[in-house]
Amino acid sequence: MEKQIDFYFDLVSPYSYIASMLIDDVAHRVNVKVSWKPFLLGGVFKAVGTTEAPGLHPAKKTLSAEGLATSFRASEDSNKDAS
Repeated sequence: MEKQIDFYFDLVSPYSYIASMLIDDVAHRVNVKVSWKPFLLGGVFKAVGTTEAPGLHPAKKTLSAEGLATSFRASEDSNKDAS
């Protein structure tokens, strides 16, 4: 039986986008198949009664933007190393 990883990703999340650029290479290295599982995080928030994502809170916006930039730079470096 082939090993498989379920990759859940939000269709509009920048973090999901970065991860989606890396997941196939990682899966190939460890010899597993990726099963792509799209979902909408907004739907999850709605289901639990939250009106907005925690990342939209004013106190978290700056840290989220900095974290996203750092994650993107790290993914670019990882892609350069893999080629």
